Amino acid sequence: MKLNQHNSLVLLDRIIQNRMINNPAKRLGIRAAALALKKELEARHPMPELVKPCLSELKRQIRAVNTPYKQKRLLALLQPIEAWWLSSQEPVVPQEAPKPAKAEPDTPPDTTYFTQRQLRRDYNGMNSKPAYIAVSGIVYDVTGMPQWELGSHYGVLAGQDVTQQFFTHHTDTSILPKERIVGRLLKQNAEHRDRIRMR
Repeated sequence: MKLNQHNSLVLLDRIIQNRMINNPAKRLGIRAAALALKKELEARHPMPELVKPCLSELKRQIRAVNTPYKQKRLLALLQPIEAWWLSSQEPVVPQEAPKPAKAEPDTPPDTTYFTQRQLRRDYNGMNSKPAYIAVSGIVYDVTGMPQWELGSHYGVLAGQDVTQQFFTHHTDTSILPKERIVGRLLKQNAEHRDRIRMR
């Protein structure tokens, strides 16, 4: 779905009309915050100083929902609205001509390499640890992404190579932001060699 004002308002209507929250007070709180945001976004020239507090209030109301699954679904509806709003507020900078796409992201000389053991132990997203995943040998930091809250995404845990699970549902890695690349995953036999050297 292309991000624009119309699509953002459609998503906002879905939040307003949601019936998945059983608690009437929380449902009304979410509805009121969403209606206030909709009113500001429908204005001919929305003012950032009015939209920003409405977005914050709606997020606060959604985060007050006790069921993590329902909370995530509502936040997933709100995320594109917020992304559209933020992108519409940034000044337009002329972009360079696109470079031809490569099969793999470039690996700078100072690349950090991770072993599968390191990912499992230190980057699993649990106990305030960062959440990293590996896809096709590239390690991505998914910490703070709403889809990976609590270190898991639809039952797939962070801190491991998720290539097989990823390509079960996606055709390529273009949905993973390049700015979240933090390194490369060492191959299994290289990891074994490093362990033998340390003994």
